[in-house]
This record gives sequence, C-alpha cells and structure tokens, in this order.
Amino acid sequence: MLPWNFFISLSNFWSYRFRNVHLDGNEEFANDSLVQTDLQEKFTSYLSIASNVPNAIFVIINAIYGAQIHFRKRINFCHSVIIVLFATFTILATTNSD
Repeated sequence: MLPWNFFISLSNFWSYRFRNVHLDGNEEFANDSLVQTDLQEKFTSYLSIASNVPNAIFVIINAIYGAQIHFRKRINFCHSVIIVLFATFTILATTNSD
C-alpha cells in the first residue's frame, strides 16, 4: 500500500507535473483550476483504473497458478518488482519533464 499512498497523496506534485507548459510562463495562471489539463483533472481516475486492472488480473492468475509456485519465490519476485518500480519512479520524479 505504500507505493499507492505515494501516488495518491501527492496531488500538488501531479498538478505541477501535468500542467500546460506552453502558457506564457505565468505559473499562477497555469495552476489555476480553470485552465487544468485533462491529466490534471482525471489523474486519480486514471491511476485507479491502472492499478485495479492489473490487480484483478494477478488475483486471477494467483488463484489458478498460486499453489504451483513456491511461496518464497512469489514473495521474492514481488519484492524485486516493487523495488525496481520504486527506483524507476524515484528517478522519473527527479528528472525535469518540462
């Protein structure tokens, strides 16, 4: 749940990241609620869909094949994927996307 909380609790960060950078450089105007981009308005909805669809798929896969794979291998694989994704998103958060 910690990565999920990182994504959903940083609404100001995502508003800043998804702002329209082509507006005359006036940040106050660019961050105004009247001029929000599509991603600024709907990011939480997109994030919810993007997280629940893979979750449902992997629940089904786990129900079918979960007993055939040793528990320790499954846990190690999941932790490895989480660490790689966390490192990737940390790097992407520090890069200048303008």
